[in-house]
Amino acid sequence: MNGTVTVELHAEVDLSVLMRQAGAFLRRLGLDAEERDRLLTVAMELARNILKYARTGLVRLSSERRREAVVVRVEATDRGPGIADVALALTDRYSTGGSLGLGLPGVRRMVDRMEIESVPGSGTRVLAERCVTPRSGGRS
Repeated sequence: MNGTVTVELHAEVDLSVLMRQAGAFLRRLGLDAEERDRLLTVAMELARNILKYARTGLVRLSSERRREAVVVRVEATDRGPGIADVALALTDRYSTGGSLGLGLPGVRRMVDRMEIESVPGSGTRVLAERCVTPRSGGRS
C-alpha cells in the first residue's frame, strides 16, 4: 500500500492531529504495535523539534511497498533557523534548546536510514526511513 499523511504544524494542538492521523496511517499499513509506536515516536520527536526551534513546518509520512516489506518514511521540513552543526546535533546529550539532547540521536537509532539537510537561516529537512514487514491480515 502506498499513501501519504501530511500534517502542518503551527501549535501544540497540531501534535495531537499528527498522532491521530499518523497512527491511523500506520495501522492501515498493517504494522504491529511496536513498529507503530517506534514510528510515531520518530514523527512526534521531529514534530516537537519543529515547534520548538522553527515554530512552523510540516511532517509527512509515506510508504512504499518493496516485495514483502514496506518502507515507511517520516519527513519533517521547516523554514526555521537551521542546524549549525548537524554532526554535533546528532551527539547524545548535545542541545541548544536546554533539553536532554536525546531527540535526534534517538530518532537515528530507531530508523534504518536518516538524512538531515540544514542551512542555517533557511531551515531543515529530516528524512527518516524504516523498512518493516507488515503482519499478514492487515489492521489491528
